[in-house]
Amino acid sequence: QEWRALSAAVDPNADADEMTARRLAESFAAYLKACKLDERALSTLPPGRFLMPGDLEGSPALTFAPLPGLSERRARSGSLQAMMERRYEAYKTYVVKPFFREHITRLD
Repeated sequence: QEWRALSAAVDPNADADEMTARRLAESFAAYLKACKLDERALSTLPPGRFLMPGDLEGSPALTFAPLPGLSERRARSGSLQAMMERRYEAYKTYVVKPFFREHITRLD
């Protein structure tokens, strides 16, 4: 619940702020962990590295979280939204793609 309240309270167009990004990411990870413990939880909860960060714990690669109520227009340069978008794209490039390349593609 904390992540939902916190994410609803932030302004995505405000200047990017590392402390806000960290609070959002930490509360999002706690939210995912609580969802996993719930008996009615989904069987899979992406992104998995939030639940098992390993060597990426505390890294900018995992310091992002979804922001509610975003419009389709481009994020303002230097905004919290732009920071989160950049970090999510980096997460996909440097964490997700290598994982699939090294583990999933070998299943065939």
